[in-house]
Amino acid sequence: MIGTFRWRFGFSLAILGALVLAGSALPLSASATAMTSAAPTVQVAQDTMLGSILTDSQGMTLYIFKKDKPGESVCEGTCAQKWPPLTAAEGMQPVAASGIPGKLGEIKRKDDTYQVTYDGMPLYRFAGDSKPGETSGQGLGGVWYVVPTAASTAAKGSM
Repeated sequence: MIGTFRWRFGFSLAILGALVLAGSALPLSASATAMTSAAPTVQVAQDTMLGSILTDSQGMTLYIFKKDKPGESVCEGTCAQKWPPLTAAEGMQPVAASGIPGKLGEIKRKDDTYQVTYDGMPLYRFAGDSKPGETSGQGLGGVWYVVPTAASTAAKGSM
């Protein structure tokens, strides 16, 4: 009987330990994730054709839309599906990596999300870019351009 008790007790502890470990690997709830996530970081990357351009923290190229105005995004619905805005949690100041001469900020979109801006212009990714460093959205429709740094000739006249 004592042997059975020890076995059950040991087995119970093993199950409890497995549950605790499994629980620590589960994703956090949305509210917990929002509280612990860092502000979006905007970085500088070098493109052989375009020069110094801005990317998100995963190295995905950032773009501006010529139809936007400083502080206002007009890319919604289908447009925002093809050109996902770079977003941040409300009040979370985006972080600029060293070497970025402009100012980052955020605006409130019509869908109540907050979009990161560079010198007031809303920033987007392009759904057609499948890996870091791609710039396949450059010049599309004559209205989408990569975001150059001040030293870049990437998108002269685009901002």
